[in-house]
Amino acid sequence: MYTDFQQDASVRRALLTFFSWLLPRIPQSDIMPHAPLLLLFTTSAQTHIFPEIRIDAIRFLDLFLEHIPRAVTVGWDYNGHGSRVLEGYLGILNAGTKFGEADGPVQATSTASVVLTPASKLVVLHSLSMFLQTCLSNDIGLSTSASHHPPSSLLNTWFLLPSFARPGDYYSFEQIFQTSQSSTYNCCQWRENVDPEDNEDDFPGTFTAAETPILSDDFTLQKLADISDVTGSSEYDAVNDHKAELVARLARTLQSTLIATFLDCAPSVFMPSGNPSETQVQLVLAVGQIARTLYNVVLQASTSSKAKSTASDDLNTFLGYMTPYFPFSLLGTKDVKVEQAFQELNLIFSELTSLLVLTSNAEISRLTSRGKARQVNSLASGNKLYNSLSIQIERVSNYILQLLSGGPISGSQLGRTLTPAAYASLLPVVWALLNNTGSVYQCSTSSAILNAVISHSMKTSSKSALKRLTIEFVARLVLLSTDPRYHGHFQLNNDLTGVAKVHEWVSHLPQPLWEIGASNLPASEVSSIQSLLATSKIDL
Repeated sequence: MYTDFQQDASVRRALLTFFSWLLPRIPQSDIMPHAPLLLLFTTSAQTHIFPEIRIDAIRFLDLFLEHIPRAVTVGWDYNGHGSRVLEGYLGILNAGTKFGEADGPVQATSTASVVLTPASKLVVLHSLSMFLQTCLSNDIGLSTSASHHPPSSLLNTWFLLPSFARPGDYYSFEQIFQTSQSSTYNCCQWRENVDPEDNEDDFPGTFTAAETPILSDDFTLQKLADISDVTGSSEYDAVNDHKAELVARLARTLQSTLIATFLDCAPSVFMPSGNPSETQVQLVLAVGQIARTLYNVVLQASTSSKAKSTASDDLNTFLGYMTPYFPFSLLGTKDVKVEQAFQELNLIFSELTSLLVLTSNAEISRLTSRGKARQVNSLASGNKLYNSLSIQIERVSNYILQLLSGGPISGSQLGRTLTPAAYASLLPVVWALLNNTGSVYQCSTSSAILNAVISHSMKTSSKSALKRLTIEFVARLVLLSTDPRYHGHFQLNNDLTGVAKVHEWVSHLPQPLWEIGASNLPASEVSSIQSLLATSKIDL
């Protein structure tokens, strides 16, 4: 059977069709015992001498990623099935070894020079994007992982963490937004007599300090006072730093492939009056998705300044090729798939820009705290990253203003309603613009961004799934300035127009509370909490 799989394309197609029918009908627990053998044959096919067999192996991996993702990705960062799968992706792309070379050029994984057609390259890049998202889904927003962060709300506000002196202060602030239904803590009813065989002593939380001694014998009272920060970051951050370093090398390895693919497709895809092929559009989208997945992990992690600086420069180079085409749009197109792809590309570009802005802000804060103001001032004139950021920030600001207002992105496009996922992906860049330090680049539209965010929250229908997210985010902006533990640059009181808009927003909160009623209890609870808190914190 395996010999036929290698030699006959019709056998591979028939087997792929059969698996597409079979796997959805079998429980995952029944497939898992056979996963190692399936992956053994598939990873072997990934390294076959004939490119068409490699491509078919990728199609099988897509099926396995859909139905047994854990089996495909396990061990991607060490010697496991995931590692061999990743090497197979890079081999067919001729991208180099899995993690490249720490101090030297990237080595090729295959001696065979494979030139893929656009359709075949799309299969590989789309599958690689799925693979990386599955591997790193728990590591995007490293500082606010569910295992480390209380399940306070629907929003992942990892970008607010650097604005607090300690992680514990940030987590305490986020607890304000916890509703009764968002908590995953288990509650046990007290009983006078307990059966030791019940196994119901389920305590909420994990207690790392009880399992592993993290304080030496010479611990001080100050160390004991900060034990929440120690237990929350020691072992967990060490693992994530290791992963982030591997991902940083992987991003460096893939950079030339991503840039080359984008440059090959961009002229025809973004021609104003052109009619791009769906394959080329999806290729550009896959490139953007891979970049977003990788750089989200690297630039959110607490890795070394040198690693972040290298990743920032690489990302800036990548965005430099995308900037002339942003915002991405086509005149007169009626292809829904193309419009959706362009909208996601716009969101990806905005999100990647926010990573650069947030990273540069953190670097400025680090230098300022060490009394190196001269180095901060020299960044404006001597650093390519900060010079190009000014152009990107201006374009992204205008795009966000148009998007939040519901207006068209180009003269021929209709305004689009934001989805909750799209809104959540915009928040990092919105915060980056609002919290702009102003030391290196000025964002003249920060006040306009604040007004647009508040106006969008007020005009969003109470029945919309987006309403709760808009209330939660605006409430955070309102309450941040009143929290003594917050030390970010953004201060609501510095914007008189924004303060007036906030008063208007607070006054409107009873309306969605009344309209939602009992139909959406979490949203009602959020509206009630934010209305009471905002009213008590702000002098109306």
